[in-house]
Order: sequence, then C-alpha cells, then structure tokens
Amino acid sequence: MQVAPGSAAVAVYSPTDRRERCYRARMFRRLSLCCLLAGAALVVELGSPLDGAREAAATVSVAHSLEELVRHSTRVVIATAKERTSRWEEIGGGKRIVTYTRLAIAVDIVGTSTPELWVRTLGGAVDGIGQVVAGEASLVLGERSLAFLTPVEDGALHVMGMADGHFPLLLGPAADDGKPRVERLRRSPAIATVLERKRGPSAAVTLVGKTTSEATGLIQKVASELAAKKPR
Repeated sequence: MQVAPGSAAVAVYSPTDRRERCYRARMFRRLSLCCLLAGAALVVELGSPLDGAREAAATVSVAHSLEELVRHSTRVVIATAKERTSRWEEIGGGKRIVTYTRLAIAVDIVGTSTPELWVRTLGGAVDGIGQVVAGEASLVLGERSLAFLTPVEDGALHVMGMADGHFPLLLGPAADDGKPRVERLRRSPAIATVLERKRGPSAAVTLVGKTTSEATGLIQKVASELAAKKPR
C-alpha cells in the first residue's frame, strides 16, 4: 500500500481474517490513545526556548516477542528513509500531527509489494508547531533500518509495536581480512523503558546485535512456522 504525501484520503485495507481485523482495530485505538496522552504531553513552538526538547516522561510498555511482531506484520523490510512530510490528521477524536516517511525498500524479508512505500508515525512538525510522541519509531532520513510494518484500521501503514518494531542498522568496522563491513541491528533509541516479558525473550533480545543475514533467517523461520499453523 502507498500513501502519497498531501493526499486527501488513505486507501482502506480490508483483511479477511476476523481476528486480524479486530487486532488492528485495537492497535488503532491504542495508537490514538498514545497520541492523546504522549503527543499532548509535549507540544512546542519551534524556535522557542523549548525547541528541540524531548519528552521527559519515560515510555513504559511490555516488549513484543519476535513471533508477535511477525504475526501482526504484513511486511518486514530493510529500507532507507528517503523523504518525509508532516500534516494534521484526525486521530482519537482530535487533530494530531502525523508524519509520513517514504521508505526505499532494499530487502523484502516478509511480504512483497512496491519498491517503496509510505509509513505513518505519530508526531512531527507543521507550521512551527511540533508534537513528540514518546515510544514512537523514529525514521531518520538517510538511515537504513529493519522495520515490521502493518496497516491500522484506517489503512495507513505504521511500524508494528511503534519503536518496538523498528531496528536501526549499524555498520560495523572494516575487517582486517578485507571482507565487507557488516550491518547489525541495534535497539531503537525511542524506547525508554520496557517491562520484561514473563514468557520467552523479547524481539529486541532476539534480534539486537544480529547481522542482517542472521535476523532475516530468524524472522523468515518464524514466518514459516506461523504459516504452517494456519488452517488450510
């Protein structure tokens, strides 16, 4: 799915699976509530003494497992953020700033579609007014990352689990034997506080520090196992 910047409408995604539809509805309400609580917590006028301030209150959440991220993502990609635009939209019963970022897809790990797509995140800056949403994924222009993506109820693509489903890539040092430098996954800097899972490791514990090749193998293995469990 693509969302063109400045478009008046977003194409509606209609999943056939009822449980998935209900889950995405819950996710949309969760994102709306997050925008109401966290987004409203820090609204600054750019150029003021508070310009550049960050949200002081920590984001506390229960980390997703790798299986949960894969199960609820329609696409998992390695991509570079190329362009972004922010605007006001109606979310959670009020006007909120959202940002659409164009991703150039380098690797499709799960799912296939167009070579680029637009992803919506909460927060941004419009006409000198900025909103910061604690715990939201931060898609930095020019930065490569691995991201778990899924549509919410209104059809827009977002990062599954917000910052929990976003892993910036860090290019390692040059090897002495002349081999190519290796990219490894790192934790999203937007995650402040994460409660430990009671059952199994979190996706971050599983993926952070892995090479892109290793992470791809782990993710595709989980996707294959989930596909095998689906009724035929």
